[in-house]
Amino acid sequence: MKEEKLDKIKLLESAVKEIQDKYGEGSIMKLGEAKRVKFLVQSRVVKPP
Repeated sequence: MKEEKLDKIKLLESAVKEIQDKYGEGSIMKLGEAKRVKFLVQSRVVKPP
């Protein structure tokens, strides 16, 4: 269970880094809509059924 949580954290960090690389540092706040960021992160972290 602990390893699964670490995997999700790593995926989250990679998603955040990808967004920052694409849109620039601090861009997560600039993206505005939290729902959009949440979707981008969840699409990386949550595996489809």
